[in-house]
Amino acid sequence: MRCPASLILLALCLFAVGCAPRLQEAGPETRLPELRLNASEPELVMDDGVRLPVRVWRPEGQVQAVILAVHGFNMYSQIFEEPARQWAKAGILTIAYDQRGFGNTGQRGIWPGVDRLTGDLVRASNLVQASYPDKPLVLLGDSMGGAAVLSAITGADPPAGNAIVLVAPAVWGREAMPFYQTAGLWFFAHTLPWLEVTGQHLNRKPTDNIPLLRKLGGDPLVIKRTRIDVIWGLVNLMDKARAAVPEIDRPALVLYGAKEDILPEQAWRDAFSHLPVADDKTLTVYKSGFHMLLHDLEADVVIDDIADFVLSQKAESP
Repeated sequence: MRCPASLILLALCLFAVGCAPRLQEAGPETRLPELRLNASEPELVMDDGVRLPVRVWRPEGQVQAVILAVHGFNMYSQIFEEPARQWAKAGILTIAYDQRGFGNTGQRGIWPGVDRLTGDLVRASNLVQASYPDKPLVLLGDSMGGAAVLSAITGADPPAGNAIVLVAPAVWGREAMPFYQTAGLWFFAHTLPWLEVTGQHLNRKPTDNIPLLRKLGGDPLVIKRTRIDVIWGLVNLMDKARAAVPEIDRPALVLYGAKEDILPEQAWRDAFSHLPVADDKTLTVYKSGFHMLLHDLEADVVIDDIADFVLSQKAESP
């Protein structure tokens, strides 16, 4: 028997409706959020009771400034270990947390939603500022974390913080994608949202630090296989981040590598061509830098530049 094309189309539409992108199950917001820095296992407890693991790197002497670091896609807070140790030598306290769906959090591998992701950042920044009210607070976002910072600071309830550092921020939104990519992503996110993919055969080079890549490959908390609907959610976040660039309202240091091989060059250059022109906003491109600027073989230059920027901030509201 031959099935009419109209029936096939109807069946596909019904299938799509039944397989919408999945979001994490959210609990009721029944408590005040809490930052437990001095616990044996530091954590952020959010307003819905979700616990987000926290890592803290303290300077030996007096704290001069504080960085709240937000990790990238499929990574977790441990990724800041090396740069945070160097910032500690300059008197900078670094606090990083595992974002929902990543690292050692519940519902790992499921997208939490843009609003929940940025809402966690707002709550975390407010708690960190309350813990260190007389110290400059800088929000640092790496890759997807940069997109989260951008999206949060231009929201209706922006996070605390005197300045931002965006390390290879992910601003590859749909505006910069060809039609076949956006259409294909929509189709698979709404028909096979559970399908898992890897970047194994994309032949990309995120960094020239090969030992680090091997270490990450063996780390069980680094996600290796990603659901299609999580990529859909990431692109939603990047859409919002790209639109936020012209609205940046506080000192900003934006960093990219000339050898960036994860984000298309045209996408991030187009996005940051709209960066407000001001003395307190800087875009720096490192000639030998890759996507993972904080971990490249020449990362010390980037780490030192960030330290200089952070220490130049004053502890006052933006």
